[in-house]
Amino acid sequence: MWHRAPALTDGQRTTVTIVLMCFSTGKLHPLASQPKLNVSVSVAAAHNLSDAQVIGDYILYWVGAPDTEEILTLCSIYLIAWKEGWTSKVR
Repeated sequence: MWHRAPALTDGQRTTVTIVLMCFSTGKLHPLASQPKLNVSVSVAAAHNLSDAQVIGDYILYWVGAPDTEEILTLCSIYLIAWKEGWTSKVR
């Protein structure tokens, strides 16, 4: 889903909560040491395009740029070790 972000002041941050669920049951994933992980992102980016890709024991999570004219520009990339329960900002 594509949508425009509201005009927001630079530097504002919010927390995105990623809930790790089992695809087959819809319940919290039993192998996740922490079933809910928090990622701090800019408020503007949180209202834009984001996506995630599961790569084995990791999730690559990226958030789109807040500039609506540059909707394909990446703002931040996070590596999430979903079994171990940690997140790391890559870019």
